[in-house]
Amino acid sequence: MTAFTTTTTTTKRPRLDRMTVVAAARDMLDEQGVAAFSMARLGERLGVTAMALYRHVEDRADLETAVVELVLRELASSQEHVEEWESGVAAWMHSVRRCWVAHPWIGGLLGTRTDVSAPWLVAMERLAAVLAPARLPATVLAQELVLISRGTIGVLWQEVNAPLPQSGVTARSFAHLPVTARRRWDSLMKVLRTYGNDELFDDHVAATLERLRARSS
Repeated sequence: MTAFTTTTTTTKRPRLDRMTVVAAARDMLDEQGVAAFSMARLGERLGVTAMALYRHVEDRADLETAVVELVLRELASSQEHVEEWESGVAAWMHSVRRCWVAHPWIGGLLGTRTDVSAPWLVAMERLAAVLAPARLPATVLAQELVLISRGTIGVLWQEVNAPLPQSGVTARSFAHLPVTARRRWDSLMKVLRTYGNDELFDDHVAATLERLRARSS
C-alpha cells in the first residue's frame, strides 16, 4: 500500500513597515475615497488586523498626515524645471492640478491645516524659484505664493467636488428671477453648459500670469 503525504504550503506575508502602510492607504483612498476608508479595511487589504497597523502609525490622524505628505512629496518631485518664469508658473499650477485630480481626497484631508509641511514647503520653494526672474519685491512674492497656491487649490477643490460644466438652471430657480433676468440667463446658460473644468483652469492660469506681469513691471 502506497502512503501519500500532504505538504501544506504557507504563503509568507510581506513584512509591514510604515512606508508600506502609508502607500497602501494612499492606494485605497485613490480607489475608494475617504468615505470607504477605515483602519479595519486597510488591515484587511494588508492581511493583518487593524490593531497591527498601530505598530507603524500612532492613530488614524497620524496615518492621514503621512498619506498627505507622501502625495505632496510626489508632487514636489514631479515638477519640471522650465527656463521662462511664465511657463514655469503655468507648469507648476498644472502639476498641482494633476496631483489633485489623481488624488481627489487630498483636499479633504488637508482640511484646516495651517502649518506648512516639509513636502509642501519644497513645492512652494519651487514656485518661489520659478518666480525669481520676475524680480518681485519680497512682500509681493509672499502674497503671490499664497494667491497662486490657494487660488489654484480652491479651483481644484471645486473641480473635484462640483465639476463643470453647469447642468443648467431649473424652472424653479428661474421663477425667483425677474423676467428680464430670465432672458439674460437663457443666453448665459448656453455658454455655461459648454464651459468645463479645462476651460476654467486655463482661464485661471491666464489670469494669474496677467496679474504677475502687471506686478513685475
